[in-house]
Amino acid sequence: MFAQALDMLTSRRGRLILTWIVLLAAIGHRGVQGWINFEDSERPTGNDGHSSIDFGGQWMMGRLLVLGHGRELYSRSKHLEVAQQSFRHEREAASASEHDAERLVSWYVGSPTDRVGGPLYPPVHAFVMAPFGLISDPYWSYRVAQLFLLGCVFVAGLGVRYMTRGRWWWSAATAFLLLFPGCRGGIDLGQNSTLSMTLLIWGWALIVRGRPGWGGMIWGLLAFKPVWALSFLFALLLLRQWRAAFAMCVTGAGLVLLTIPFVGVQAWFDWLYIGSLATETYQTDRNWIFLSRDLFGIPRRMFLDFEEGTARENRSIAGYAGWALWGSVTATTILLAIRYRRGQSLEGPYPALILFGAFLGTYRFMYYDALVAALGVVVLLSYRRPFFRKSWWPFASWASIFVASLLLIENATAPLNVEVTASISGLKRTITAADGSTKKTAPKFYIASGDYYPWDTVAVICLWSWCGIALLRTEIDPSRARSAAE
Repeated sequence: MFAQALDMLTSRRGRLILTWIVLLAAIGHRGVQGWINFEDSERPTGNDGHSSIDFGGQWMMGRLLVLGHGRELYSRSKHLEVAQQSFRHEREAASASEHDAERLVSWYVGSPTDRVGGPLYPPVHAFVMAPFGLISDPYWSYRVAQLFLLGCVFVAGLGVRYMTRGRWWWSAATAFLLLFPGCRGGIDLGQNSTLSMTLLIWGWALIVRGRPGWGGMIWGLLAFKPVWALSFLFALLLLRQWRAAFAMCVTGAGLVLLTIPFVGVQAWFDWLYIGSLATETYQTDRNWIFLSRDLFGIPRRMFLDFEEGTARENRSIAGYAGWALWGSVTATTILLAIRYRRGQSLEGPYPALILFGAFLGTYRFMYYDALVAALGVVVLLSYRRPFFRKSWWPFASWASIFVASLLLIENATAPLNVEVTASISGLKRTITAADGSTKKTAPKFYIASGDYYPWDTVAVICLWSWCGIALLRTEIDPSRARSAAE
């Protein structure tokens, strides 16, 4: 009986049933968690996720556009006016000290007295959010957006199946993406990471299947997330996908030009101004630094001392270390890409190295955007050569272990949210307070298992390193190149 059950589980049909069970469990977990994540028992709706800066700020862009205020897309006063009309007082908690509208606009970067203010997204993003802006009630718009983002994961899973010619089952790919770091946060917050991931997967799938022009056009839709668009354009250039890169540039530029009749030229300059303010804030704001996943934020966790949410001093060593880390990863990616580009396919360590490098080289992004790294993981694991081989042990298995650690981080250690703060007394230094007094303090190191620490980025760095070493090992031992080709 046990042997029969084991045979069933190890059979193709058994594995397929198992993936569907995992998928249904993942859907239930992500759906329920997304629904209750911002529970607030004092509110009539029982939830305040719609009023957060993550969804509320994006929704405001779409709402302003559909109301005909496209040319005031970054007007702080117009944002406040429309927010006061849209965020109903009867949906707020009776004991709230501040209305949702005022609280939302106060989260925008910059001074409250500044004329320019708004979310960090470019004007193109207002068109992405316009369908949600048509829903006048931000609470229900938030719920629709969550459902849409959950649906994007299913579309992305279908893209993985198409990319791999069925080697990845749709159910397995969708379950994997639902459990990947960043998916939970994207759905909970109503953020757009699942949409970004879906566009990247389908664009790459079309490139792999011999339609680089169409793939580049889909990647060009990332104009609403310029940091990702620039990073993955860089990847296409390293991979010598000229047609896809050209199509991506034309599509992105076309989208920018299409916005001008609706938002004008000044809106784009206002967005650049907001971006410069955000760059300054990012350097010292504890919440942004600790929730970020880019390479620049990692040294800032270690070299800056924080007090009441802001760094006491923006020490130059933090900036230098960030650029050094970024430069090392980017330069290594370029050198290996140029050295090994001949005869390489669009599956396995070579393209995965470049895609991971593009992800790690992105200028600024938050923990929910870690989902974008799923593209590199799928491309790596689509390699036909098995990752468990005696001749490669234990090195070949490390890629699978690193991927497993990503799922473990997101679904096991992050929910525990264990936090540890330590200090090293031997490194005490003098700190001058605002009143002129001085005291000696030891730098504190903060480590956490939850969203406040970039373990997912560390795992991606490990995968990127594995891909680079795999390419080097293949050159050292030509027999590995023959076995990999087989």
